Amino acid sequence: MPKYFDGARELPQDLLIIEYTSESFDTFEQQSCQYDGRFCINIKLPGLPENSLGYLFIVEKNNDLYTVLDVKDVVHFRAVNTAYLIRIIKHASGIEFDLEIQSEFHRIRNEIGLD
Repeated sequence: MPKYFDGARELPQDLLIIEYTSESFDTFEQQSCQYDGRFCINIKLPGLPENSLGYLFIVEKNNDLYTVLDVKDVVHFRAVNTAYLIRIIKHASGIEFDLEIQSEFHRIRNEIGLD
């Protein structure tokens, strides 16, 4: 387990690892259909060290919709479809800029601590 998480939080045991290429997300729906409930999506970009987790996304799948959480179980996106989840992953991992996703991240960040 990575040092950052050691003793702090357990990550979901199910892990979908995607070694990034330009075609990586073409089969994402088929890959993710084998998972249900909470699991991790690990995006490994070229050039990262072998022991690096890369970009890690904790998701919970329910009826083909995804909830995206952080390591503290804070929900950041709720009930998004596969296409929108892929946009979140691509944007957050630096693969492809998405202005709508960026705006949503800014909105979420600005609401932190507000009740």
